[in-house]
Amino acid sequence: PFFATFPDFGIINQIETNGNSNYNSLQTVLKVRDWHRFTSQFTYTYAHGLDDMTAYRGTIPQDSFFLKGDYGSMDFDTRHAFTAALNYELPNATRLRPLLSGWQLSSLVSLHTGQPFTVFSSNDTSGTEEGVQRANLIGDPYAGVSHKFSKSGVTWLNQTAFADPAPGTFGNSGRNAFYGPGYAAVDFSVVKNTKITERIGSQFRVEM
Repeated sequence: PFFATFPDFGIINQIETNGNSNYNSLQTVLKVRDWHRFTSQFTYTYAHGLDDMTAYRGTIPQDSFFLKGDYGSMDFDTRHAFTAALNYELPNATRLRPLLSGWQLSSLVSLHTGQPFTVFSSNDTSGTEEGVQRANLIGDPYAGVSHKFSKSGVTWLNQTAFADPAPGTFGNSGRNAFYGPGYAAVDFSVVKNTKITERIGSQFRVEM
């Protein structure tokens, strides 16, 4: 915005303390303690974090005269998060106790939705030279795309739904307006605890 007044200058930045944020969530926990040798904990969080800058050190807004234009989901906003920790101790055997006793099965399940990202323009049509100009949204960003898993990759957004803004203008798409793929992980372990003496024991563990 200063180019017309100072055509011989490069980028002009002003450093100041700014930024607003808010976070709201519903957090639930369900615990099962030693029920027929089964112990577990289930947690679920429904949350939404909003701000106009997440990494507040060195963050540059698209339009310095309109900070509210950067207000959107936090960089690390995760709308749904679920975890489950499961542990089951097998009953001790009456025969071959050193071999068949002390076994337990454990699992950790982690599921959460994706995190947001921003679509930037391919050129600096605004003239700020900051490299944070967003693209214009001109169509349906999900038209003709499939989010089905593929080993060769997935086209997450419809590229024809975006265009560079007109010279001297800023992009109309929002900051962190789009969400990436979710995440799922399941860990499983088999453990064998063997007591050698009253104070000494050994453990055999297989994890996957």
